[in-house]
Amino acid sequence: MRGRMTITCRSRMIRIPLRRRRYGLANAKVAWSSLEGTYTVEAFVRNLTDEEYYTYQNTLGPDWGYGVWGKPRTAGVRLAMKL
Repeated sequence: MRGRMTITCRSRMIRIPLRRRRYGLANAKVAWSSLEGTYTVEAFVRNLTDEEYYTYQNTLGPDWGYGVWGKPRTAGVRLAMKL
């Protein structure tokens, strides 16, 4: 059994209004592999705290711009088999 947790901290300049906002993203994963390595099962969560953040922002004028939201909390299971 293996486990992993990663935390990424970023700081972005938000131009509407002009200010700096820091955010952190936490990801977690737990995996199990059979002794022979034939089978693997992984459970994962991305954006563990469901942080709302922008991956991209653009200012098109003094009072108008747009941004692209980052991905929300995502969870899943991966199953793998080596042949």
